Amino acid sequence: MNRIVICIATSFFFSCAPSSEGEQESIQGENRKVVIHERVDTVRAIRPLLAFKNDTLKYLRGNFIFRKSVYLGHRLEKLFNDLDLPVRGYTLAPLDTKKIDEFQSLGLKLDDGATVISKYDGKKVPNILVIKLKYPVPYSEGQKVNAASKGRFTSDAKTFFASREISDILLIDE
Repeated sequence: MNRIVICIATSFFFSCAPSSEGEQESIQGENRKVVIHERVDTVRAIRPLLAFKNDTLKYLRGNFIFRKSVYLGHRLEKLFNDLDLPVRGYTLAPLDTKKIDEFQSLGLKLDDGATVISKYDGKKVPNILVIKLKYPVPYSEGQKVNAASKGRFTSDAKTFFASREISDILLIDE
């Protein structure tokens, strides 16, 4: 009886093993494509600010930093539609110091004036959601929009940035 069990177990073990190195590589390749953490992030729905007890920082981390894979490669319009907070202002900045003739990022200022002052008084930095743009904005175009809106996030500024694609999302919080 023991010999039968050993024979069955041995045949089962060897029948499950890949028969060639090529199969092992394809199996490993398939495993690399599956990233459980990203699946969870893309499935979880966006949660309103109230779900975070009106904590702006937790709201931004939970919805936009931990779920950034939902937005990468998409237009900023998608992020604007999901954002539960009003954007108070914005900044354009070059991230690459070798290319100062273009802006590679957009910083969304979400705190109102009183909150910004109280944070600076407490030696804290206001929350800024930084969006790295997939395709940089030429300096001249960015300056025109910025001059017209004076750094406020007007409907014209929103329209200008809505069609830009997202390459990464960062959060300045301290």
